[in-house]
Amino acid sequence: MIEAPFAVINADDYYGVHAFAAIYHFLVSTQEDKKYRYAMAGYILENTLTEHGSVARGVCEITKEGYLKEIHERTRIEKCEDGARYAEERKTWTFIPGGQLQN
Repeated sequence: MIEAPFAVINADDYYGVHAFAAIYHFLVSTQEDKKYRYAMAGYILENTLTEHGSVARGVCEITKEGYLKEIHERTRIEKCEDGARYAEERKTWTFIPGGQLQN
């Protein structure tokens, strides 16, 4: 049983030490009470794409207040002009505008 603040790290991609520092800051500065408190490091989608084919990413949908609403797993994301695009079941492309945060 875990009885202290902790982080779970998915190690298939590494985007730098700043994410670890941000999560550490959240963990040590979060008020201790009986409420559950969560955080997630996110990145601007186009900063995580490659010139060498498609990637899989969790594309986050957030509320207007900035809270996480859903995470959509997109398994075929490619760079394109002004952002990125993904295809589901290899049929049609859906555009994702630049500046989108992802996990």
